[in-house]
Amino acid sequence: MKISVIICTRNRFDDFTKTLLSVAAQTRLPDELIVVDSSDENKLEVYLTSVKLPFPVRYFHTQPGLTLQRNHGIRECASDLIFFFDDDVDLDLNYLAEVEKVFANDIGHEIGAVGGKIVNKFIPSDSRFTFYASSLA
Repeated sequence: MKISVIICTRNRFDDFTKTLLSVAAQTRLPDELIVVDSSDENKLEVYLTSVKLPFPVRYFHTQPGLTLQRNHGIRECASDLIFFFDDDVDLDLNYLAEVEKVFANDIGHEIGAVGGKIVNKFIPSDSRFTFYASSLA
């Protein structure tokens, strides 16, 4: 199966570079990374042309808007599996491999989407947030 990872971002260079390292550390690397950036500066574009990654990267600059950016990313890829990651995630090393297994074992083609568990590594001490976080399922 061919895998594309799409990351949409806006003005979050530091977060994005950490996520990029997480994608590059996968046991099953993507066949391509599509970056759809709506940042005010071209810092990310310059960075991506200078860094060596174990997969091809295609960079696009668009107007702001997550839906617009995701749709642009979808139009640019021709993969069997498309992964959308936020620009601030830290993936388990086997994330892509495990999701690929789920689809490979879906002989009846009944599965349309798969998600993973999200763990918040940082919880602000603000009591309003703590109350909100504690009420989530």
